[in-house]
Amino acid sequence: MNFSELHSSNQIELFKYIADNVDNSIMIADANGDIFWVNESFRSLIGYSLSEFQEKFGKNLLENFPNAKTKNMVTMFLAENEPAMYQYQLINKNGNTIWLQRNLIPVINNDVATAYIAVDSDMTIVKLAMEEINLQKKQVEEQRNIAIARSEEIMRQKQQITDSIQYASNIQRALLPPEETIKEAFPDFFILYKPRDIVSGDFYWLRKFKNATVLAVADCTGHGVPGAFMSVLGISFLNEIVTAETVLSNTTAAEILDNLKAMVIAALRQTGKSGEMHDGMDIALCVINNEKTQIQYAGAYNPLLMIRNGEVVKYKADRMPIGIYQKDKGRFNNNIIDIQKDDLVYLFSDGYVDQVGNDAGKKYMSKPFQDFLLTIYNEPIQKQGELLDIEFNRWRGSRPQVDDIVIIGIKF
Repeated sequence: MNFSELHSSNQIELFKYIADNVDNSIMIADANGDIFWVNESFRSLIGYSLSEFQEKFGKNLLENFPNAKTKNMVTMFLAENEPAMYQYQLINKNGNTIWLQRNLIPVINNDVATAYIAVDSDMTIVKLAMEEINLQKKQVEEQRNIAIARSEEIMRQKQQITDSIQYASNIQRALLPPEETIKEAFPDFFILYKPRDIVSGDFYWLRKFKNATVLAVADCTGHGVPGAFMSVLGISFLNEIVTAETVLSNTTAAEILDNLKAMVIAALRQTGKSGEMHDGMDIALCVINNEKTQIQYAGAYNPLLMIRNGEVVKYKADRMPIGIYQKDKGRFNNNIIDIQKDDLVYLFSDGYVDQVGNDAGKKYMSKPFQDFLLTIYNEPIQKQGELLDIEFNRWRGSRPQVDDIVIIGIKF
């Protein structure tokens, strides 16, 4: 029976008969919202008779709402003669707290609501077994309507979450150094920054001082929101560690990573116990003197690549992360690299080389990445970034991006 047809007393009585044989708690109210009938399932779920319920919770469906926000939402929907769905908490006669989802449905006759039907579902069970309940809801038309309404609510909630994450992405990008700041330190550079999700676990960081510039590319544990939280932590710690005083006192790139590692372990309360989460980050960090004649490089898993005179030189990272590690090798190594004119330096996370290809079904890998750099290193540096992006999209084809990506290229 269509609810919109319930405008005669006989039809209301027929609906009452049907409603007394379903599992949902059902109440019927008149045009003013005053409740005048409940079914057997209502009495089983709530434990009160109609008169007891009215005495304890009130007589009117249209006034008894959990908060003002819900009341405004329901009022708006009913004004358009549309059903409204909301959740609320109730203590039944047995003293048990239960969560209910209510579908409040106006019965329309000639564009006027002549009655209201409230169909309540026990959300204590629904929240634990949504899929199973959705199947059960298909058994009757009223249950299907509840499933559809709930799906729409989930989509609204998903959009709200997406909007929040998008706003978080704006904040995260604001923490990254502006390209103008990088250009002041390195006029010839590119950045290829491709988060897998809206927010990223990869980040790049730069601080320019009077005597040196410190540059880092990092890959935090995870991606998406968890990785983004870790990236904010990493950026905050680097800002705290790397100051003008730090650089002037000739603190090395390796010492910066040692300090960063200690701060991450302390912040995450890592002890190295079995079963403990080993969150942290991989990173390549350079201290470049402002005459651009020398680089200090230290790395936690992330190497540095240099192209000089058409050959790739790889400076290997230490095989331990920023964070707790069972096979900890102690302090990081500090590499001193003398710079020559036209040297090209690349810092990167592993997202590019770990991408699975559409045809081969295999990862791109480090050697093909180096080989591709050799095919494009004579191009202008900005063009190299564009070509790397084109090559990445060619390789992955229709496959999804598997990880966050950041690559920085600098020409000296």
